[in-house]
Amino acid sequence: MASEKTPEVGDKASWNWNGSTPSGEVAEKKAEGEVSVQSKRGNTIKKSAQPNDPAIHLARPGNDVVKNQSELNVEEKASGDANGTKEQEDSPAEEEPEATPAKTKLPAKSPANKRKATEEPEQVKEAKKSRGRPKGAAATPKEKKEPKEKKEKAAPKEKKEKPAKAEGEKKGRGRPAKDPSAPKAAPKAKKEKKPEKPAAKPMGTDESGLRRASTSQSRDRMSAPLEIQENTILVILGASGDLAKKKLFPALFGLERRCLLPTDFKIVGFAPDEMTHDNFLSIIRSPINLESPRFAEQLEQFCQRCSYVSGHEGGEKSFRALRRRLEQLGTGKKEQNRLFYMALPPSIFTGMQEGLRKHCYSERGASRIIIEKPFGHDLESSRELQRALDPNWREDEIFRVDHYLGKEVVNNLLVLRFGNEIFGAIWNARHIDNIEISITESGGAEGRGSYFNGVGAIRDVMQNHLTQILALLTMERPRSFSAEDLCAEKARVLDWMLPIEYVNTIIGQYEKSEDGEKPAFKDEEDVPNDSRCATFCAAVGHIENERWAGIPFLLKAGKALNESLTEIKIHFKPSTNAAIFTTNPLASNTMTIRVQPSEGVFLSINTFVPSLTTQKTSAMDLDLTYHGREIPEAYEVLLLDALKGDKARSVRGDELDASWKIWTPLLHFLDDENAEVRPREYAYGSNGPEGLGEFIASYQSRKSKGSEWGSDTGGSFRADNSQTANSSLTTNTKDVPP
Repeated sequence: MASEKTPEVGDKASWNWNGSTPSGEVAEKKAEGEVSVQSKRGNTIKKSAQPNDPAIHLARPGNDVVKNQSELNVEEKASGDANGTKEQEDSPAEEEPEATPAKTKLPAKSPANKRKATEEPEQVKEAKKSRGRPKGAAATPKEKKEPKEKKEKAAPKEKKEKPAKAEGEKKGRGRPAKDPSAPKAAPKAKKEKKPEKPAAKPMGTDESGLRRASTSQSRDRMSAPLEIQENTILVILGASGDLAKKKLFPALFGLERRCLLPTDFKIVGFAPDEMTHDNFLSIIRSPINLESPRFAEQLEQFCQRCSYVSGHEGGEKSFRALRRRLEQLGTGKKEQNRLFYMALPPSIFTGMQEGLRKHCYSERGASRIIIEKPFGHDLESSRELQRALDPNWREDEIFRVDHYLGKEVVNNLLVLRFGNEIFGAIWNARHIDNIEISITESGGAEGRGSYFNGVGAIRDVMQNHLTQILALLTMERPRSFSAEDLCAEKARVLDWMLPIEYVNTIIGQYEKSEDGEKPAFKDEEDVPNDSRCATFCAAVGHIENERWAGIPFLLKAGKALNESLTEIKIHFKPSTNAAIFTTNPLASNTMTIRVQPSEGVFLSINTFVPSLTTQKTSAMDLDLTYHGREIPEAYEVLLLDALKGDKARSVRGDELDASWKIWTPLLHFLDDENAEVRPREYAYGSNGPEGLGEFIASYQSRKSKGSEWGSDTGGSFRADNSQTANSSLTTNTKDVPP
C-alpha cells in the first residue's frame, strides 16, 4: 500500500494582490474624488480632490479598487445636474463661479487631467461597466446598450447610499454631513458582502502573516487540550513481558485512578503465551501497590476493561483472532479507534507491524502505532525500519516513545529556559563554560547480560535519552509548543552537532566489586569472556552553531557505578570581577538540574561567610525541589499523549535520523573487530574508569564547588546537594577551598 504523505509544515498559500473589492465598496470610494472646503466667507462648496488626496492615489493606474478621477468627473457632472437646485439654495450667488467646476474638475498638475475619456485604461472602463453588478457577474446586453441618461438618473441614488458608510469610515475628513433621510438598505447589502473580504486575502508568502497565523493556531491547541476519542481500544503486543508488567499496566491504572480514561475505553493484551483470562488479570494486579481500599475498587473497575488474546498459533491466524476481538468490542459503534503498543523485541517488530496494518487497521477511526526503543542499532538500520513503516503508517500515526521525555523535570526544561528571562539571556557560549549530562546506574546488567552485550551503554541510553535531553537544553525557541514546532527545533540543533569521535571518549567495562560480592559483566550468563561491550562511556560533543560554538558538552552514562543519578550541570564562566576578592578565589556559578531521584533545581552562587573577623566567600545553593508533590510517572504522561494523539513528547523521524548521525561513527569503530579497542576496567560500585577525572578536567576552564564528575580519589558525584535534596528554597553554605 502506498504511503500517504502528510503536508509540509508551513505550507503557504499565495496572497491575492489584485485588490478586488465588492462593487458596493467601489461605489463608496467614488465620493473621495471631491471634498468640501470652506470659502473665504465661510460657505461650504464642493471642490475636486488634489493630487495628494487619498482618492487620487487609490485611483491611479494599476489599482482597480477605486475608479480614476476622470470617471469621478463624469459621475459628479451627472449628480450635479440632479442636485443643482439644492446646491444653489445652499450657496450665495457670489460663490457660484467657484462652486461649478464641471468643466475644470481636475487640477492642472494632476496626471489624470491629461487623459481624455476615450483614453481611459481598460481596467477603468471595466470598472464602469461592472458598476452596480455583483462581484464577478457578467454584463448583460441590456446593460451595454443602456443610454447615458439612465445612468445619470441612477447616479443620485448611489450618492444617497454613500453617506451611510461614509459616516463611520470617512468621519472627520471634511465631507458633507450625512443626510438623515437617506435610505438604510445600502448598509445591509454591504454587511452581506463583508464575509467576502477575508476570502480575498488568504494566508500566503508574507512571513509575518504566516507567523501570526501559525502562532494563533498553536494557541488554540494549547487553550483547547486534546481529549481521548470515544470508542478507543489499546492493544498491548507483548503483554506478558517485563515492560508491560512493570511499566505499562501500572501507568494505565494510574490514569484510571485519576479518572482520565473514558468509560468505553478498552485494553486488549496480545502475546504468544496461552493463558486464561484470570491469569492475565493476575499479571495486571501483581505490580500495583494498593495504598487504600478505594484503590482496590478502582483496580477491579480497571480489570473489567481488560481482555486477552493469545497469539500462540502465530502468523495470520493470530492476527485474525485479534481482529475478531477488536470487532466484537466495537460492535454497534460508528468509530473504532485503535492504538497498538509494540512492547516487543526489535527482531520481530517488522513482521508484527505489517500484520497489524493488514488485519487490524481501523478503517472507521484513528489508528496509531507506539514504538519502544531501540529504533535500530545504527543509522542505516534505523532508516531500514522507517522504510518498513512508510508503506503502512503515516508519520502522524507513529509514536516513538522515549520515556525520559515524560519525566517532569525534563518537560520543565522548556519553561526554565523560555519562561525565565534571567536564564534565557545567559544561555549561550558567552556565559557558559561547559555543560555536563549524566545518566548513571548503581545496578549492573544482572539477568540481562545477553541483551546488554549486544546493545551497550551508548545504544541503551546515550543515543536516545541523553541526546533528547541535550536537544531540549540547546534548541532555539520554538514558535509554539506544538509537536511540529518542538520536533523541528530539536532536529535542527542536532543537525549542528558534530559526530562523536573515539579520541574524545573513555570506554569502560565493570569488573567485580572490591569486596567480591558483585559479579563482573563477563560473569553474566551468555556474555563471552572476550566481550568488548561498553558498560560505561564518557564522551565530549560539540555543537557548531552561533549559540554554542566552542562549548564542550560532557556526556556520561554507565552501569554498576557508585549511585543512580540523572543530572544536568551547567557550569558558567568564572566571574570577571574575581580580582577584587583577595581572601580566597571565587567559585564559578553552577546550575544543577536533577531529573532523578529527588527532582529539583539547584543554583550555586557566591556569598560572604558570616564572620566578624574575616571576609571569606562561600558557595551557597538556592534549591527548588518537588518535595511533597505527586509527580506523574513518565509512562502515564506518554500513554495519555498517545491516547489523545499529541506528539509533542514523541520523537519524530528526522530527530531520530539526526541523533544516529552523531553516534553511528563511534559505534561502528567500537564494533569493528579489527580495531584495537579494549574497554578500561572499573570496579563494580566505583566512580568509573581510571583517568576519568583528568579527562573531564581537560575540558573545563574552572571547576565549581561540587562539580567533581568522577575522580580517582572516590567520593559521591553529587555529594554537595545530598543533604538539601528534600528541602525547598533552603541555603547550604560551605567554604570554598583556596
